[in-house]
Amino acid sequence: SSGINAEYGVDDASHRETHPDTFEQLDEYVSHLPKVKVLRQDARMGLIRARLAGAAYSVGEVLIFLDSHIEATEGWLESLLHRIHTNKLIVPAPAIDNINYESLEYTKTDGSKGGFNWALVFKWVPMNETERVKHYNWEAFDAPTMAGGLFAIHRDTFYEFGTYDEEMAIWGGENL
Repeated sequence: SSGINAEYGVDDASHRETHPDTFEQLDEYVSHLPKVKVLRQDARMGLIRARLAGAAYSVGEVLIFLDSHIEATEGWLESLLHRIHTNKLIVPAPAIDNINYESLEYTKTDGSKGGFNWALVFKWVPMNETERVKHYNWEAFDAPTMAGGLFAIHRDTFYEFGTYDEEMAIWGGENL
């Protein structure tokens, strides 16, 4: 067992009349995946509210947020769940490797961490040597922020910390 109760993809009121084939192909594909459900919204909610709708619909002990363009590699989930089961206040995020959009070449992450510039725009910041050693040994390290589109969190912690801010309506708000 993967440890996953269910996976929810949130359709933020896509236009069925504009792309009917996409709906049919997705519905057909998902019909063969018993743990996968597509939550279709009646009205456009935006990224943050769509994620919150998925969280509210879920029933698992751990919430995992992944942007739709994320491709997970084998073994990514177990280490995140292990950290949360060790301490439910930990909010682990996986390493974000890169796949070049032109060549499809895979590149392992260089050991950066999330940060901000002075305009509060998310950016990758180089790790110092101590953080880099922890990163390569799969140990936790402090970071001022993380990419808000891929992380795991204990359900209770998500709601105790205050969830996403529903008023963050533009790209990048999930990183704050």
